[in-house]
Amino acid sequence: MPIPAHKHSGLRSLATIVAIVLLLELALRPVMGNYAISKLRDLKPRDGRCLALSAGRRVVYTGWLLRIPPVVHAVNAAGYRGPVRPLARAPGALRILLVGDSFTFGQGVAENDTIAARLEAGLGATAGRTVQVLNFGVEALNIDEVLEQYERFASRWDHDAVLYLLSPNDLNHPVCPTTAWFSTLFRESYVARIGLIAASLVLLGPGPERDTPAGRARLLTTLDRYAVVAREHDARFGVVMVSSPLEPATWLDGFQLPLLDISALVRDKSNTIPYEGHLNPRGSGLVAQAIEGWLRRDPAWQTLFATRPDAARPPEAGAESGDRPDPEHGDVLPTCS
Repeated sequence: MPIPAHKHSGLRSLATIVAIVLLLELALRPVMGNYAISKLRDLKPRDGRCLALSAGRRVVYTGWLLRIPPVVHAVNAAGYRGPVRPLARAPGALRILLVGDSFTFGQGVAENDTIAARLEAGLGATAGRTVQVLNFGVEALNIDEVLEQYERFASRWDHDAVLYLLSPNDLNHPVCPTTAWFSTLFRESYVARIGLIAASLVLLGPGPERDTPAGRARLLTTLDRYAVVAREHDARFGVVMVSSPLEPATWLDGFQLPLLDISALVRDKSNTIPYEGHLNPRGSGLVAQAIEGWLRRDPAWQTLFATRPDAARPPEAGAESGDRPDPEHGDVLPTCS
């Protein structure tokens, strides 16, 4: 039986669309990154979190949109980035946890160029005792999901302080409902990635709460919850503002938790990876130095540096401090007590 003319036309149109998509995929392959960081996700951890990093996994990352020089991203055997540290803090040691999203993780830079590694090297060089800064950043999480990472996972490690790196998309919709096939499609198809990024600006981007009373209440309530959990672990809590998810004037007035504003450093294009938006090694070093200066001079943190007997091992070999710019970079906002 002959195929009707309208079906012939439909088949030709479908074949044309497929051919165009394939040609676009081939054309985009040399210029787009591999988004391999998504392969580090564990979508079914068994500790109550909705998403984790896959322990022991390693990838070579070349960018989430346009291609950047390849860099290794690895997760240690304990499930976070950086050297494995025991749950118990050594006597006399100072331990700080960093929690947050891709800025905390160090997306786009090598392990020794993350904020955590640079901060550990900087503090350790002058603290007179062992300093450990643990990196619990997980790409794409929002403020509630990062809190879950801290409550259910990171807080298992003894710590003196926890710093949350607040990012502009931290009031976005959660990433946890994302399925494995969605992540695979986003990673493996360049055409689909561009389309999904465009669609996400409407469907998965800033939630309806942003710059509303509900959004401000969500932000402040969740930050207070971080502080409560920190106190339960005999630790101090502070916020490092990469960029505000709300208009700063709408929520910073009267904010009573320690806060460091580093948004000027992040806005400086010389501190970020072109076409990536994340901090480059220079930017990580500047931010680490800003945090170090803040911790040393803000009264809220003075007890961190009280002299204690140090029975821990000396700083690990190979730690690099990188550039040592002026720690006055980064603006310190007044702290109310």
